[in-house]
Amino acid sequence: MKNVTLNDIVKATGGVFHGDAAALNIPVTSVVRDNQEAGEGSLFAAFVGERSDGNDYIEAARTAGAVAALGSRPEKAGALPYIEVADSGKALGDIGRWYRGLFRGSVIGVSGSVGKTTAKEMIAAVLKQKFSVLMTEKNLNNDLGVPLTVCRLDDSFDVAVIEMGISDFGEMDYLAGISRPDIGMITNCGHAHLEALGDRRGVLRAKTEMMAHIPAGGLALLNGDDDLLRDYLPPTGVRRRLFGTEGNSDVQAVDIENGPEGCACTIAGCRLSTIYQGRHLVYSMLPAYAIGKELGMSDAEIARGVAAFAPLAGRGNIVKGPRCTVIDHTYNANPSSTKAALASLAAMSGRRVAVLGDMYELGEDSRELHRAVGQNGREAAELVIAVGELARDIQAGAGADCPWFPTVDEAIAALDTLIRPGDTVLVKASNAMKLGRIVQALQELA
Repeated sequence: MKNVTLNDIVKATGGVFHGDAAALNIPVTSVVRDNQEAGEGSLFAAFVGERSDGNDYIEAARTAGAVAALGSRPEKAGALPYIEVADSGKALGDIGRWYRGLFRGSVIGVSGSVGKTTAKEMIAAVLKQKFSVLMTEKNLNNDLGVPLTVCRLDDSFDVAVIEMGISDFGEMDYLAGISRPDIGMITNCGHAHLEALGDRRGVLRAKTEMMAHIPAGGLALLNGDDDLLRDYLPPTGVRRRLFGTEGNSDVQAVDIENGPEGCACTIAGCRLSTIYQGRHLVYSMLPAYAIGKELGMSDAEIARGVAAFAPLAGRGNIVKGPRCTVIDHTYNANPSSTKAALASLAAMSGRRVAVLGDMYELGEDSRELHRAVGQNGREAAELVIAVGELARDIQAGAGADCPWFPTVDEAIAALDTLIRPGDTVLVKASNAMKLGRIVQALQELA
C-alpha cells in the first residue's frame, strides 16, 4: 500500500478506533488476514470463524510487525491499536473499494465459468513483457481475496489483473464494485454453480454484473464463440469486442494447431505458441492478445509472453511418470471445463484414459450432466474410470465397461491393473474430491 495511515482506514471502514490518537498517523504498508503474513506496517484483519478466532493471533501479528488490528472484539487488542467494525469482511471490502481509487494504472477484470485462472495467468504473462503487473495469486478471487489483492497495489505496478470467481447473484456486483476494471473479460458462460444460478442464462446475468462497473470508454471483452456472450450488449459507453475462432469475432484465431508438442494459433497475422497442450488454451491466447494490443504492445512482445506462460498446478499441467503421462486437472471441475479437458485429451496420441470424479453444485440437472460427461469421456478415451458417488452417472454415460469406485482409496488400489505403459491419463473432478492423490499415485506407478 502507499500513502495510507490508520486514520484513512478508520474513515474508509467507518470503524471505531481504540488506542492512542497519535497512532492514527502511523503508515499502513499492507493488509493481511493471516498473522503469518504480517510484516512491518501491516494491518491485521481478524476474522471470527466457526473453528478459530483471528483475534487470538493479534499478539503474534504485533510481534511480526503489525501496527494495528481490525475486527469486532476490541477487548482482545492487547497492546495493539484496534479498529472496531461490525463485520471484518465488509470492512475489508470497504478498504479495497476506497484504496482502488488511488491506483492510476489499468485494471483488468477476469471471470468466466471455465478457464478464468488460465486466462488470468496468460494475460499476466503477456503484459509482464512490457509492464509491471500485479495479479491475483492462487485462488484469491473471492470476497476476501479481491480486496486483499487490490490492497497490494502501489506505484510500482502499471497493471493489475484481477480474477473474480462467483457462485451466486450479487457477488460479481460486489467484487467488481471493489476492483472497478477498465477492461472486463469473460471467458464463457458454462454449466457451473447451477444450484444458485439456475441455468446458463443465470450464469450470464451473474457474470455480466461486472459490466456495470466498467467506466465509460472502457472495454468489455467477450467470447464470441459462446452463444450467450455473443449476443450480450454491455452498458452504453462501454466498448464491446468479441474474441473467438468463428467469423463473427473481432479478434479471431486461425490456423490452430494442437498436439503433444503444444498449442499454437495465428491472430491478426501474429503466430502465438505455447509448449502446453490443449486447444482450450486458444481461448486464453485470444484475450491476452486483445488486451496486449489495447495497451499498446507489439506482436513480438505478446508472442514472448504467450511462450512464457505456465499453468498453475492442477489446471492442466502435464506430469510424466515412469509408466504414464498425467494431465492434472484436479483443481476443480464442472461439465463445461471437463468437456474442454476431454477434447484436449482426445488430441493426444496413444491409449487415453480419463479418471473423472464428482462435480458439485450442479443443481437438479446434476445426474444428466454427469451422464453427459461420461459420454464425452467415452468419445475421448479408450478407458473412463469414474470415482465418487455422483460419478455413478458418469459410469452410466460411459458404458458398462467403465469401472466405478466409490472412494479415492479404492480407485488408487486398482490403478496398477488399469493403467498400461505409455498411457496418457486425464484426472479431473471438483476440488473437494481430492483427486490430487490419484495424480500422485499415477506418478509413482513403475
